[in-house]
Amino acid sequence: MQQAAQPQQVQQVQQIQPTADEYDEDEEDEEDEEDEEDEEDEEYSEDEEEEDSPPAGSTEQCETRVINFDQYSTSAWDILNTSWYTKLSGSKQYDASGDVCDKVGKCVKKIQKQVKANSPYGTKMNALEALLEIADTVLSAGDTLGYEVRKQFQWDDCVPAAMMAIAEFMTPEERLKAGQNSGGRNGTLLERIDDVEGEAKGLCIEGLQVGSVGVLLGGTN
Repeated sequence: MQQAAQPQQVQQVQQIQPTADEYDEDEEDEEDEEDEEDEEDEEYSEDEEEEDSPPAGSTEQCETRVINFDQYSTSAWDILNTSWYTKLSGSKQYDASGDVCDKVGKCVKKIQKQVKANSPYGTKMNALEALLEIADTVLSAGDTLGYEVRKQFQWDDCVPAAMMAIAEFMTPEERLKAGQNSGGRNGTLLERIDDVEGEAKGLCIEGLQVGSVGVLLGGTN
């Protein structure tokens, strides 16, 4: 008897063999079952696809519009603080920490990918702010999940590397302006960079030490 192909994803269209004599009623129930992990992964995947969609309009419009990256820093915070991962037992948080680290890393990459040398100053500034917030989120995350993700950032320097690349796109005048910009937050960007640098050094998380970015923006190390 020819069997129906097992679906690889929850969203895949159900394949049913039109056999009149034998019909597995349990098959339909199994295909409708979704575990919590699949739902979470699909949610983030859908968000990423939408965020990657290029804006409508000409190339000139894309170069001049200012992009806000709060969605990425918020997503990283949610993953480490309110997602279903945080509700797992300690041992399962340990097992899931690699996946969580990958998701946070994707937020960083998506920010960097959208910033070009000809991007407006506002886009570059917003990107630096969001990346710094992601670094702060990783450093402050609690429980086993936060601890294990921080350990992986001991050698993963994607955040300071992305910040350096963006800062290097700026003119010298823009760098000085960015360093002194508060953006409506507590303290200037340079002061907050110093705070994150101090916390990363205190926790021995070399991959989140952003002091070199501060120097490029007119600070002292």
